[in-house]
Amino acid sequence: MWKDEKVQAKSSTNSTNRKSERGGFGIAIHNTGAKSYERRKDEMTIDNGGEEPDMLAFLADAHRSRKTGDILDKKVKRIVETVKEKINDQLTQGGSTETNLLTQAHINNLVLKVKLVSLFFFCKSLCFPYIFLILQEIPVIKGHRFGFGTLPDPGQVPSSASFMSNLDQEEQLRIANEKIAIADEKIAMATEKIVTLENDKAAKDKVIQYLQNLASKVVSKFPDLLQEDEDATQE
Repeated sequence: MWKDEKVQAKSSTNSTNRKSERGGFGIAIHNTGAKSYERRKDEMTIDNGGEEPDMLAFLADAHRSRKTGDILDKKVKRIVETVKEKINDQLTQGGSTETNLLTQAHINNLVLKVKLVSLFFFCKSLCFPYIFLILQEIPVIKGHRFGFGTLPDPGQVPSSASFMSNLDQEEQLRIANEKIAIADEKIAMATEKIVTLENDKAAKDKVIQYLQNLASKVVSKFPDLLQEDEDATQE
């Protein structure tokens, strides 16, 4: 495999990107472990009663240490803190301290704007004349947006065909396997619930059968009880 020059070059590029200092922000750090961003988002959606998490909540969760609760990625931490400041500023201007007055879409928009500002400071010497164009639309590089992997923006329908065509076969296989794993996990959960319901029903049926057998034994041993009950019914 490593004899293939293209594969070796790609591996070298990926390694360099992973170790990049990103203009002073240090090496990128995320805390989802072996889980894909897509799976973590699904878990957060389930925990949130079926409602997708806003971009700020997801960004913080995906990069927060499970032990300390701190955001270890400096770039992500700066984005989260800046967005929170902007949220507080907007609430203060509106004369309210209720954070739930800002819609999910509004928070998502603030996250995107802060990413633009970070990009501007990183490359202002190169792209200052085009900053207003960048403010209109954040570039997505190779199907990825910083901090969100391959997740589509809120309200955007994922274009699997156009995205998958930009990936090599190994990456396509990895993504497909992750989707299969998520589906298998959901099927396993549903199967577990079905088994639990069936076990509960079997237990109830067993109790009912026991009571019926007990009643039959009582009647067979004391037939007069059944006769008295029939006489009382006729009266």
